[in-house]
Amino acid sequence: MNTRRHGCPDSDEEPLLHHEGISRKRGGSNGSGSPTIAMNSEDPSCSQPEQHGKEAEEHSPLAFAGQFSATVLMGLVLLYMLAYSHSNSKFDYFEEEPQQQQIPDWAKSRLDSPGWVEQHDRFIAEINAAREEEGMQLLLYGDATFEMLRGSLDGEPNERAEEGPAIFSSYFSSWNAASVFGMAGDSTRNLMWRLENGEAPVALSSQACLVLSGAADLTYASFKGEEHILPAANGTARRLQHIADYLLSTAPESHIVLVGLLPRGDHTLDPQEAMRLPSRYSEGTEFVNTALEQFASEQRQISYLDCSEPFLTANGTLIRRDAMPDAQHPNAHGLSMLAACLRAGLQDIFPGHER
Repeated sequence: MNTRRHGCPDSDEEPLLHHEGISRKRGGSNGSGSPTIAMNSEDPSCSQPEQHGKEAEEHSPLAFAGQFSATVLMGLVLLYMLAYSHSNSKFDYFEEEPQQQQIPDWAKSRLDSPGWVEQHDRFIAEINAAREEEGMQLLLYGDATFEMLRGSLDGEPNERAEEGPAIFSSYFSSWNAASVFGMAGDSTRNLMWRLENGEAPVALSSQACLVLSGAADLTYASFKGEEHILPAANGTARRLQHIADYLLSTAPESHIVLVGLLPRGDHTLDPQEAMRLPSRYSEGTEFVNTALEQFASEQRQISYLDCSEPFLTANGTLIRRDAMPDAQHPNAHGLSMLAACLRAGLQDIFPGHER
């Protein structure tokens, strides 16, 4: 008769979980390569032979009740662990669903600005029309500087911008259905809102999207004091990077060009001093441009383009009055220089495209 207690150290069978003598399983060996079980030395069942026969042991009511209780307990523990695991993982499951682009907290509209909604609606209509026809190869997104290429400011015809459409056509007519979506006064926050609300190049077969935005961010920061300009530059650069990523997510075959902020003086000063550099905006402008250049250098479909040099005098200490008479916005001559720089940059990216 086998008098060896089930679960003793020299047993080849695993001990029952309800056995009070079990302390922990170790990585030792019992001589046959199997792991051993450390038993409580005070457990009499491991030091004394069992006095009852095998049949009595198997049919003992106490043993049966103990085994049944342990089984039930194990089942409850496993159910609890399964439920806990599921409750912690279900949120991860939903997070792995295809993420829909959501409007970030920093994206803001200008619904209360006169003409802004109307201009936004015109942009959407142009994009929808292009989507139903041949698409749109080239899109320019930005603020007042790009809006002037449409011949308007704040959504209205403006004599300062009247030569803009002709300039745009002369430099970009080789691009199929090229268009400009610029809005004076828009910050990067406003541009992001517009993109999220119908102006993104979805299903347009676009080849390139140019972005010139951020000057207004620094302007608005300056209203609170000059010391706020540089901190605002950091956020501006980050938002522009987000905009580039968003454009690429909506037009995966397109190339995104981040155009550096143009140099600017301080129009609040007298005409002579207004053109002088560095101005109170110079450090913030340089910060944004450096951050964009670094960001683009690490991307495959995003480039950085610096068009500031044509607007500076030879020694770089003054803004050219004949190109930017208010020290902030290009005139027709300045727009021509900017358009030439943009076209040259596109030619570097698309060498086979007709000039």
